[in-house]
Amino acid sequence: MSLTFVNFKQTVTTATTFRKTKIRRVSFAGDISYFIFNKCFCYKAIVQLLTSPDRKVWMNDGLEIEVKPRELIILVPNYFSKYLTVAYKSAKPCHSTELDIWFQMTRPPARKCFGVGNDPS
Repeated sequence: MSLTFVNFKQTVTTATTFRKTKIRRVSFAGDISYFIFNKCFCYKAIVQLLTSPDRKVWMNDGLEIEVKPRELIILVPNYFSKYLTVAYKSAKPCHSTELDIWFQMTRPPARKCFGVGNDPS
């Protein structure tokens, strides 16, 4: 079976409280990963992968991870679910930073799973 590679990039700015990236539907996905790059030269960020069965209730899929300045990390889900997102915030209050976040996955061709990876909000 042929696979389609899905790649989306989002740039976000951290704040004192957690915010979330765009929610992705991943139930038909094969491999899934989020690459996160801290573009800042001096401030750290905190990120965490979140998983959900219904876009309403969320649970942590792993620990909170510190992203150092100019560091690239990867988050890979531990659990199967229908939806994923990444929560992010500043490591210290009033020390915002900019993050580049890439969502990447493989999935069957679109005709077999329309909308996978890019569910409407």
